[in-house]
Amino acid sequence: MLKKLCQRAAAVASLCVVIVGAAHASTWYSSGMTFSDGATASGSFEYDATTGLVGAYSLTTTAGPTFSAFTYVPGDSYVNYGWLANNVAWISNAGNRFLALTFISPLTDGGGAVEIRRGGYAASGSWEHVDGLINRDVLYGSISAIPEVETYAMLLAGLGLIGMVALRRLPRAN
Repeated sequence: MLKKLCQRAAAVASLCVVIVGAAHASTWYSSGMTFSDGATASGSFEYDATTGLVGAYSLTTTAGPTFSAFTYVPGDSYVNYGWLANNVAWISNAGNRFLALTFISPLTDGGGAVEIRRGGYAASGSWEHVDGLINRDVLYGSISAIPEVETYAMLLAGLGLIGMVALRRLPRAN
């Protein structure tokens, strides 16, 4: 009897692990991102480390001495290539406004904080430019993510199912 109970509990637990393991993208939020001209950037984007795809995003840069403020959202810009290539998120607007964010370490679906590489008009840094001429470098900043609420909900649901199966199989006293 105990053996069957353990087998069923293991089956339910493995199902929950598979479902949680197939969780969708994590949402990453910018923190303290500052450009060389004193402007800042804030916002978020989704990233799925399994597929490498960047999903929904909304990143807003404030105005500086030579730049106007701008919000990168799917309605007015696009993620170049659609994925995070070599730890760099490339977002542009019809080719005239361009934001490149390079992350010091790879992003994962598990969350945490990752520093943004300091700027330079090169693939190795983080920067924004307009019409390929005006450029401002990212001086510092990081992004952070926490596991999605749905991940915790699935984990709790799985534990609840295991508990229900265990209680159902206990011998009843008459």
